[in-house]
Amino acid sequence: WYWSFDLPATLLYAADGRPTYGPKNNFPVPVGRVPDSCVLEENYDYNIAYADSYLRSVEDILSDAGFVRIWALPEQNGKICDLALYFAGDDDAYSAENDLRAAEAMYKLGLPYHLNLMPVGLEERFVIDRDQYKRLHELNCETAIHYNFTAYPFSQEGHRMQMDMYERIFGETSGGPVNHCLVQEGTAAERYRMQVECGAKSDNNRFQNQLDPADINAFNLTGFAFGSAFPRFVICDAEHGNRELPFCEIYGSYYEPRIYECKPEEYKKIEDYLENGYIYGRPLQLFTHPHYISGAAGFDPKPALRSLEHAKAYVTEKGWNVWYCGPDALGDWWHERSSCTITETTSNGFVLHNPTSRRVTAVLPPGVSQIVINGQRMPVTDKTVAGRLLKMISLGSGRSEITYL
Repeated sequence: WYWSFDLPATLLYAADGRPTYGPKNNFPVPVGRVPDSCVLEENYDYNIAYADSYLRSVEDILSDAGFVRIWALPEQNGKICDLALYFAGDDDAYSAENDLRAAEAMYKLGLPYHLNLMPVGLEERFVIDRDQYKRLHELNCETAIHYNFTAYPFSQEGHRMQMDMYERIFGETSGGPVNHCLVQEGTAAERYRMQVECGAKSDNNRFQNQLDPADINAFNLTGFAFGSAFPRFVICDAEHGNRELPFCEIYGSYYEPRIYECKPEEYKKIEDYLENGYIYGRPLQLFTHPHYISGAAGFDPKPALRSLEHAKAYVTEKGWNVWYCGPDALGDWWHERSSCTITETTSNGFVLHNPTSRRVTAVLPPGVSQIVINGQRMPVTDKTVAGRLLKMISLGSGRSEITYL
């Protein structure tokens, strides 16, 4: 197999994007932003996840050669997970009522949520207190800091000042922050290093939707501008040894879904997005600011809530096994997945070491239809992904020795 270009470098540089040193498209943000770093031309179809397509080709080659891999999604309800749906929004320091009512609205829908909490200017506080913070978690709502670099310097000190405030007020470190207005000055590697130094394990800054040059906050935007739906571990630059950082990016691919008039095309946009996730076994985000679902910020919550209700109803009707989560949970899973190792791979089997408490799914080489796990015969499940029939097995914690029959 041969590519006529440097595949690893292409995917790495496209995912990191260009350095960003100033505003683009006349947006009212006087600094660079993560979306500004996209290397794709504006006439490209952003709904094509090009990096995933290339990586699937590599996976197929390795699978045909006898290698085993761990499925990208954790087992759910005792079965192989078909896709993940994760939900989040930024509170923009609007009001405690806005945060709480939005989390309650999601809870009533039976969906998790995630709120990025922004400091109130330079006042050394957030709009919620510690008791309200605990209430959000009781409502199955994750929380993280929403760094505000329109008020604080985009520097290590600016990161640390805001994280220290979060830890002092809430008693916890924020695992997966997001920058207000997705600010990034300089290279992606510089942003990663500063976040890791403050204890972050992931972030959700990688906005992938095709921007509307006339509207920084346009709704109903989908896409995979940086090439992938899957979390991605990152590496530092050459000046810092090109080392892999203990940090992954969580990608956003649907910004502010809406069903306004209950027209067929409004439903179809959401359904097509979900079908794409199912076909390829992807994690997909439905990002909704709390302002648009709370009923506490002057906006009609019905169009946004209707879209979320339809998404849940659609996957339920399809009978798909879906993992509903927040971006922090997805990031934690990506770290857990990476801690699993596959060793002693031969034509007769392999050994999986799973140090986590989760059950994971292993994708076997094609042609394997019968297996023994730790001396006990176990079933192999067939699943079609992107038009290819995969052979999968469920494996628990600890050491599993798999033998092909």
